[in-house]
Amino acid sequence: MRLEEFSELKVLKHTNDKKISLVWNEILQCCFIKKQFRKYAKREVYQKLQSYDHPHIVRVYAIFENYDELIVIEEYLNGTLLKDELQRAETSTKLKWFYEICEGVQVLHKENMIYRDIKPENIMIIRNCAILFDFDIAKQLYTTYGQTTMIGTIGYASPEQYGFSKTDKRSDIYALGILLNELIVGKHPKEELASEPYKDIIKTCTALDPNQRYQSIEEVMYCLNKPIKQRKKRLDWIDGIILLIALFCFFTLESNKLVPFYELLLMRLSISMSILYIY
Repeated sequence: MRLEEFSELKVLKHTNDKKISLVWNEILQCCFIKKQFRKYAKREVYQKLQSYDHPHIVRVYAIFENYDELIVIEEYLNGTLLKDELQRAETSTKLKWFYEICEGVQVLHKENMIYRDIKPENIMIIRNCAILFDFDIAKQLYTTYGQTTMIGTIGYASPEQYGFSKTDKRSDIYALGILLNELIVGKHPKEELASEPYKDIIKTCTALDPNQRYQSIEEVMYCLNKPIKQRKKRLDWIDGIILLIALFCFFTLESNKLVPFYELLLMRLSISMSILYIY
């Protein structure tokens, strides 16, 4: 790709530090997002993103340095923001998206990168998949440029992002806890906390002391999977009980009193749906 291939269609955002535009590539015949930064502090973040090809992280196709500017060409995500899906999507679907977000964050953390601004406005839903975008305040953990002002979004930013201590991977885990609660009950944990089995996960993620949180994204993903495994175990128990009932009926009742097979199936379905609804 060459910078000359792109023509500006629309300016999406313009501040003192950056300009974001929707651009058209005449050769490829498709749209992209063009970001122009006045500072070079984000170069290594976007260089790292350029090497990724992950289904839950926005693609970065090209990086240019033009005088005192850093120019980034990103994938154009033509979908729906997660914030617009909060009230209409099923909880099971939102939990699927949350796990996909965790998978994206996991990739970043393995490369010692932290996102620092996880929120519904920075997640796009395309073909029922969640994609993280807007890495403008992400950073590499080994970088030397400092954090002198509040970084992130109020309500999602961890206490250390207000300057109490240095941010690290656990700062993203804090924001994930806030997001998980919002996906389940539609509110911040301070307004209403989700019920079990997600209550303890959210409380651990959002502990004020980073040392009291999950220490890795893998811990979050493991604990997130536990309720699903527990539900499956409960359903396996139900299957066993119904099988015993069926065998009892078959061997002890007279033929005209046998419980029809379809009634057992209906019983199984009814109990299973009740369990899934409750948990």
